[in-house]
Amino acid sequence: PAAAAAAAFPHYTRSRMEIDITRGLSPRAKTRVYSALGLCVLGLTFLFWLPALRSVSPAEEQQFNEGMSASLHVPGWLEAEKGVEAAAYRVYEAKTWFWYFSSEARARVAERNLEYDEALRAFQTLEQERQAHIKDAHRAVGLWSSYGMQDARDTIWAAFSNVASFAQRMTLFDAIFNVSRNDGGLLSFLISMIFSFLLNLSIGVIFGSFGLLAALWQVTTTYDENPVSSFAFICMCMLSFFSLAVLVISGIVGTVAGGGYLIVRSQMQALRDQQRRQPYHVQYQQAHPHRD
Repeated sequence: PAAAAAAAFPHYTRSRMEIDITRGLSPRAKTRVYSALGLCVLGLTFLFWLPALRSVSPAEEQQFNEGMSASLHVPGWLEAEKGVEAAAYRVYEAKTWFWYFSSEARARVAERNLEYDEALRAFQTLEQERQAHIKDAHRAVGLWSSYGMQDARDTIWAAFSNVASFAQRMTLFDAIFNVSRNDGGLLSFLISMIFSFLLNLSIGVIFGSFGLLAALWQVTTTYDENPVSSFAFICMCMLSFFSLAVLVISGIVGTVAGGGYLIVRSQMQALRDQQRRQPYHVQYQQAHPHRD
């Protein structure tokens, strides 16, 4: 049995249970595979385990806390925000059915639009003051501090959550439209939905990366870091995002492949047990059918 296993699985070693995924590849292809795996590990390390690369002194932390506290207590900011929401609702309320064809309704909408613009300008002035306090607080600790890295990680997780929600919605629509046209049974339908989810997830990752790039740019601008450091930080965050996507897709594919392998193996074992329980003359007749 050991010789048969060694002949069937030459890449299997008894001392270490490992599978050489680069078996049969050229040296250049092996280098690319190992480089891709290394980049994925680096991205996941940044996302989950990498500590802050810049230490924060007590004075800097105090300055950060004071700046964030000042941003939360800008006089009149909360009232201005509620004023913008109320003005927007008044504009929506003025746009009744076919309001554009009534001169009186158009005048009312124009008047409330002016009120909304005035409230928005007042809010933007206070929002600029609030953002200035936030930028001062972020500048004190730096982009590579624990605060900056946590902001980046929260942004990455939010972007991937949006991607996953997109994939779930699209897969649900595919299931609704394809359930009536499925002729292969429940198992084939589930497999097709899994592949549909993987396809939608891949599409979502591609398009979600652009939104993540814009969000990361906003994060780096608030910390006022130098361009080289900001570019390196954004590249690391994008690598973490794609590494997370590769991890999730690989996990789904591995789970499906492993489940399929176990099902096929159990079916083959059941077939062998059934053949073993048959009498010898039945097995002989099946192997040598009688011909008249």
